[in-house]
Order: sequence, then C-alpha cells, then structure tokens
Amino acid sequence: MPNSCAATPWKTSTASPWACCPTLKAAHPSASSTDPESILLPAIALRAALTIVLSVLLPAAFAQPVTWNDDFGPVTFKQPPRRVVVLDWGLVEQLLAIGVTPVGVGEPDGYRRWVSTPTLPTSVADVGARREPNLEAMSQLRPDLILATPEYASILPLLNAVAPTMLLATFDDSGQPLQRSRQITTLLGRMLDHQAQADALLKRVDNHFAEARAALAGQALEPLYLVTFLDERHLRVNGGQGLYQAVLDELGLRNAWRGPTSSWGFATITLAALATPSDARLVLFEPLPDAAALNRNPIWKALSAVREQRVDSLPAVWPYGGVSSAERLALLLKQRFAPSAQP
Repeated sequence: MPNSCAATPWKTSTASPWACCPTLKAAHPSASSTDPESILLPAIALRAALTIVLSVLLPAAFAQPVTWNDDFGPVTFKQPPRRVVVLDWGLVEQLLAIGVTPVGVGEPDGYRRWVSTPTLPTSVADVGARREPNLEAMSQLRPDLILATPEYASILPLLNAVAPTMLLATFDDSGQPLQRSRQITTLLGRMLDHQAQADALLKRVDNHFAEARAALAGQALEPLYLVTFLDERHLRVNGGQGLYQAVLDELGLRNAWRGPTSSWGFATITLAALATPSDARLVLFEPLPDAAALNRNPIWKALSAVREQRVDSLPAVWPYGGVSSAERLALLLKQRFAPSAQP
C-alpha cells in the first residue's frame, strides 16, 4: 500500500516529518501541538469543503421561478431547466446543434438512422416510442423540461405530471419551417443558457447558405424532384411549405414538383407522376430501393430523367428537422452540383 504520508512537492526538507499526517503527528511524542501546520491544514480543508457545499446548495436555494412561452402560452419552471427529455427528432437535432445533450429521447436509434446529424451520444436514454412515450422511464430521468410538438397536446397533462412541458412546432400555419426553426433555436439557446452557441449556429448556417447560393448560381441546373422512395412504385416528393422547399428558395434553385403537398411539405405519389416535366432532374435520398427491381420497372425506365441519366442520389436528410437539416441539405446540393466550388 502506498505511504499516505509521502512528502508533497511543495514542502521543503526542513518540514516536520509528521506534518503531512495529523493523526501520526498527534501520536508521536516529538510532534509539537503548536506547529502552525497542525492548525492551517484542517482550516484550509474545512474552507474548501464549505465552498463546495455552498456552490451546490446556494444556487438551488436562491433560484427563482422562470417563465417561457411555447406555442400555447406561458410555461413556468421552479428554476432554469437543465435536464431535458425530447420526444421529437427535429427538436433533438436543434438541441444538439447548440451543444445541449438531452438526458432522454424517444426512439434514439431511429434518430441515429434517419437524422444522424448532429450525432446523438450513446449515453442518451431511450424513453420509448415517440407516439407512446414511456412515462415511467421519463420520470426516472428526473427531467426539469420536456420538449415536444403540438401533436402531443392530448397527453399534455400526463407529460406535465412528469415535468413542465413545452410544445414547439417547426411546421405550423405560417408555412415557414426554416424561419420557425430559427426562432426555436434562439428560444432554446436563451432557456438553456446556450445563447452564444445558438447565435453562432444561425450565423454559420446563413454563411453556408450564402456560399452555396453563390456556387450554384453559375450552374445551368434543371428543376429538381427531391424524392424518397417508400417502395419500388411509391415515393414522397418534397415541396410546398416544407423544409426542402425552403432550402431550394434560399439557394435560388427550382423545384420540379408543382402539385399539392401536406402541411409537412410532401406528397405521396406513384412513379407515373414524375413523367413531366421532361427537363427535370431526379434527386433520390437514401435509403434507395433495390436497383435491380427498379430497373425492371417499365415506368421507371420510361422516365425522361432516367433515360437521359439525370438521376442523382444523396444521403438522407431529415425533412422534418430544423436549421441543421437545412444546412446539411444546402451543403449536399452544393457538393453534388457545384463540386468545383468546394474549398
């Protein structure tokens, strides 16, 4: 066992051999009870202990209630929230993007597959299905804030029984998900004491939009179909009031889809609906269908974009996310269609 009274590097060789160990010093007949170190060391240790205790207890003792507004009105917290559970992946993305790691997330494995960026640490707890969150698992995490969307309004009393809950919609009646995401990012930054990180994120995203817009301006790019396959014959095409459309608008690009979309910015269609216009470019987001099966499909082979090799694929981008997903899409489009502009 190591000697607990080993000499410390700041003591000189003239120090009492018992000075570093008060118990042995008291027991040894040669130890002086008036040695200053016998008084100073316990006093210093006591002061350090009191400092640690007060630093933990005082903030909680003097914390004041704080109130923030969500989409339905004011939400009051006993003290500034720090432990956050999130049920919506878009809100998870926005938290991670400003440097806040939630303690729990609904279906974290799904987030890692479909959203992926920013990276969700493996330490984050799983609180069950997003549509049916596990209230017991959430309670065990002792959150002081739950973040969700207005789709959870029907179970709001149950969520509030666990922790004060804020409902925030990126996709609302305004039809401006990118602008709403900016507002939510700023709100979360202020609430969670990460305002500087939120401001830096928004500035970085704006810079990337400007760089991508300038790089793509010199490209003679066709209108784009932005689609995700559901199976070999059905797909979702993005446009309308969705996040993908907002990014196209930011970059000065044209959307080939002119049909109606949901409030989330997509329409579920068949391959035949992509037959026009003839000059469109098809952009497929992963995961992709089986290539062999697709190539056996006569409708697929008849598409002018396929015949004339105007088909591109990109990694998955969460179409229901926020500024980080928008930034990711802008960078991917720039990388694919203006490669010479890469730094």
